[in-house]
Formats: sequence, C-alpha cells, structure tokens
Amino acid sequence: QVRSQLASSARRLTPQANMNLVRQLAQEDRDSADPHLPLLLWWSIESVAEQSPAAIIDLVKQTEFSLSATAQQHLLPRIMRRFAVTGRSAGLEVCAALLAAAPNAKTAERLLVGFDEAIAGRSLTDLPDSLIAELAKHRGDSLELRLLQRDEAAYVEATKKILDTQISKESRFELIEILSSHRRPKDVAVWLELVTRKEPSVLKIAALTALMPSEELSVATQVLAQWSQLNAEEQQAAQTLLASRPQWSLPLLNAVSDGSIPVDVIASQTVRKPRLKTSGPRLPARNLESTLRVLKTGRTRWFRASAIPTTAVVCSAKNAGNATDSSEREATWVPT
Repeated sequence: QVRSQLASSARRLTPQANMNLVRQLAQEDRDSADPHLPLLLWWSIESVAEQSPAAIIDLVKQTEFSLSATAQQHLLPRIMRRFAVTGRSAGLEVCAALLAAAPNAKTAERLLVGFDEAIAGRSLTDLPDSLIAELAKHRGDSLELRLLQRDEAAYVEATKKILDTQISKESRFELIEILSSHRRPKDVAVWLELVTRKEPSVLKIAALTALMPSEELSVATQVLAQWSQLNAEEQQAAQTLLASRPQWSLPLLNAVSDGSIPVDVIASQTVRKPRLKTSGPRLPARNLESTLRVLKTGRTRWFRASAIPTTAVVCSAKNAGNATDSSEREATWVPT
C-alpha cells in the first residue's frame, strides 16, 4: 500500500523527480505480478509524455529500470506504444530516440513489441529517417525497411513478390503501398500488369492509385482496354485516375462519347475534375457535367453551367439526332 501511494503521488512531482521515483519503485520485481502497481507506475510515466519525453528517454537508458520485471512486462511496450500510436512526426522521433537509448537488446525487443502493436494495419511510408535507421539496426533483414531505405536489391525483390500470386494479398498490398510512395517511373509497368491480370480487387485498386503520379499517355489506353473486366469499385478507382490528368481525360471522354463506357457509370465527383476545351470553332463556356447531360439525353442543346465554370467543352455528337450544325458534330475533346 505504501508503494502504491508513492506511485500515485509521483505525478505531482517534477518530471525528473517523477521518473526517479518510478525507477526506484519499478526495481521491486515482486510488484510485477501486482494487479495495480504497474498501472500506477505507467500513469506516472504517461503524465510527463507530452511535456517532457526526454525524461522518459533518460529513464529507459537506465539498466536498473529497463531490465526490471515490471518494466519488461508492463512498462516498456506501453511507453513505445504511447509515442508510436499518434502517427505524428514528433512522436515517431521519440520512438527513434527510445530505441537509440535502449541499453541492451532485451530492452529494444520489448520496445519493438509496443511499436508493432501501435502500427498494426498501418502503412510504414511516413516513418522519419531516424526511426527507419533505428529499426534497421534491429530488423535489418526486413524487406519493408530495406525498401524504405531505397535499397536497389529490395526494389527488385519487392517487385517479384508483388506479382507473385502465391504470396498473401495482405503482404503484397503492404509492399505496393511502400513501393508506390517512391513514385518510380519504372514501376508503372508493374502497376499496369496488376490492373490487367486477374487479381484481388484490393490489389487492383491499389495499383490504379499507384499510377496517379505517372504522366504516360499509355496508362489511359491500357486502363480503358480493361474497363469491362473491372468491377464497380475498380471502375470508380479507374475514373478517379483518368480524370486526374487532362491527357487521360480525353480517352475517357471519347470512350463515353462512342458508347464504350455507359455515361451513367461516370460518378459525379469524376465529371467535375477534367478541364477541357474544343479544338473546333469557338463555343460558349461549358463544363463536363453539362456535356454529360447532353450525352445522357441524346441532344446537342447546351446547358448553362451551374457548378464549376471551365473552358469551353463539347462532345462528339455522332449519336445526337438534333445536332444543329456540322461544327458541333465534328467537335472533339482536347485537353488544356
């Protein structure tokens, strides 16, 4: 009871005095099985996490604390998890400092348990370089970490695993997230191959998303060639991709115009993205939304733009029986 009262009172002290008291109380290994005392010590540590993380880092450096049964079983994983779970740069930098401060492998191992719990199901792409370097010291054989360090051999290995259907889709998805964050032009072929193959939907959508930074015109051609093989969710991801660049919007709009893609499948958020104009005669300012209304109704009458004014747009009016002039029938989509 006396030790429990001391642990409860530690939070009222200065951060350094608080941590000194926690260190002394944690050395009583018999307390590691107590249902209350380890949690009281944790609450004392957590109380200074925001204002003085350096005091916690100094605590972890001390072997008498970090090798104690209470710290090993209860405190070290919680400390690491507290800073990692925020996902913020400042917290992740503290995680790096904690690993650097670990006086032995046993301490680092328990810290990593907390780190793994905190990032379960989350992407590793936003880790700071300092944390990547510390993680590599303890898990240097991890393909994910080698990718984050931009190791060329890791790129080759990751590409093979991403395309390997014998590997779990969860592992492949994680590798896609990391590799795509590097935005390497040479990986465009990998993403297009995933789109054209029979793959789990989650991987196809990830590949379509990974194509966003590309500027290759062939991306639109190959994605549209696979349109009929994509399910509704994949088609939505493909729309978002194709509407993100003018040079990809043109093939998309032509496919809608000639009936290859039903106009009704084009989502409202897609029609507000492209900025297009005509190469033909000067026409009134319109937007893609109003043009799609023309396609839906089979008329060439123009609708006054009600949402987002853009440059003039007009669609090929092959199937519009009410075309009033040949310039409208011949007009084509041209990206700005």
